[in-house]
Amino acid sequence: MPKILMIAGCALAAWIMLGVIVVLVMAAFSYPAQAAEVRYTVTFSPGGIIADFRATARELRRDRTPIIVDGECDSACTILVDDDAEQACVTPNANLGFHQTFAAGFLTDTATVQRGGWRFRTPGLNEWIKARGGLPTVGVLRMRYEDARRFWRACPELAHP
Repeated sequence: MPKILMIAGCALAAWIMLGVIVVLVMAAFSYPAQAAEVRYTVTFSPGGIIADFRATARELRRDRTPIIVDGECDSACTILVDDDAEQACVTPNANLGFHQTFAAGFLTDTATVQRGGWRFRTPGLNEWIKARGGLPTVGVLRMRYEDARRFWRACPELAHP
């Protein structure tokens, strides 16, 4: 008889343990899962079509998605960062490249001249470009992290002292 009680007691203990495990698993899944933070990280972008980058900037701004510049961001990519400067940050790897706009292989200087030149929205950026000779028609004007953080905040979790 004691052997039967001992086996029954073990079986009962096993069922209780299983019940505790089930309760713990159910409790873990009953709390809402924390959404992963969405970020738009630029590690290498040679640019592209300005309208596409502007559309992306609008979507990121609408969704309040942070933009992290953690590498090369050239041409139209700089417009994306400029259009959503409030959400943008730069890391020590940031390397932005600016130049005149092109369309189908030709400089589009007529429109920019008529408007008084291309104007970036980020305060002080146009002056920084002008102080370095303006937007080049050949090659790229480079902005490294040390200058970039004057215009965009340093990414706090990624910045190095």
